Amino acid sequence: MTDYKQLCVELLSELENAIRVIYHEDGTRHISSADTVIAKVDAVLAQPDPVAPTDKELAELYRKSYYECKNRQGDAAQVFALRAVLARWGK
Repeated sequence: MTDYKQLCVELLSELENAIRVIYHEDGTRHISSADTVIAKVDAVLAQPDPVAPTDKELAELYRKSYYECKNRQGDAAQVFALRAVLARWGK
């Protein structure tokens, strides 16, 4: 899964360096050092958007995970199953 925040940090760093180079303000790297980050961004943007799970897929994973939980006392199995669903499709 792409870490968009990290990708933005890399882009910002390269953009700030490029601006310093353009304005002769002591950019520390050659302006072409941005090429690597630009290639990463191009690759990420070329990927198809993730498809949301169907209600059926969510329910199936929830049920399966619920019964895999060894401790079904109180809310433990529900929390276990919800964590499994979030691990698969959440953040």
